[in-house]
Amino acid sequence: MSSIFKLSLLIIFLLIIRVNLHEGLSQRKKIILLGDSIIENRNYIDENKTLTSILKHKYNVLNLAEDGARINSINKQVNTRATCDTDCTIIISVGGNDILETVMEFNTIDLNKLFNRYITMLNHVMKVFNSKNIVLFNIYEPPSYIIRNVIPFVKQWNKKLKSFCSDQNIKMLDIAEFMNEESDFVNIIEPSEQGTKKIALHLLKLKL
Repeated sequence: MSSIFKLSLLIIFLLIIRVNLHEGLSQRKKIILLGDSIIENRNYIDENKTLTSILKHKYNVLNLAEDGARINSINKQVNTRATCDTDCTIIISVGGNDILETVMEFNTIDLNKLFNRYITMLNHVMKVFNSKNIVLFNIYEPPSYIIRNVIPFVKQWNKKLKSFCSDQNIKMLDIAEFMNEESDFVNIIEPSEQGTKKIALHLLKLKL
């Protein structure tokens, strides 16, 4: 067998592997991540242990979330060339920074006004991606004395979101239910590696 023939076989073999790999990835369900550092927390933990990295073992993941994002930030995140097909799921985590930063500065917040902005944002997302296959995160309650005055507003927000999701038949991931240990957090309010793993495991239990 000539060296040229062997080289030709090797090239064909590599091309077949490349095609199969591409087809395998393209057949995976697509997940689009939007929101804040509950999703995009690589500034606080090992990048290989972020939510994006964990979900990529099963899904085709596009992470558009940003550390520090607020509700108004989502419009910028969705104004990309990203597309969402009929089998795509959009996951959104946002609102926590709006509540935290406003309450820490003014000791109060108009939750009704904020929630109306949230709904407007959500409608925009569904319109841009032409999809209602969405999972919304509520807001967890880090066990830190520093943000104790924020927690009552978070509880009210979560009640509003739960009621809204129930009425609109939208999936909600209740991260406040299981993100309740000090070891679930780093830097006071960010998901730790342990907390991120919890979020990922509960997400994987949903029918995305």
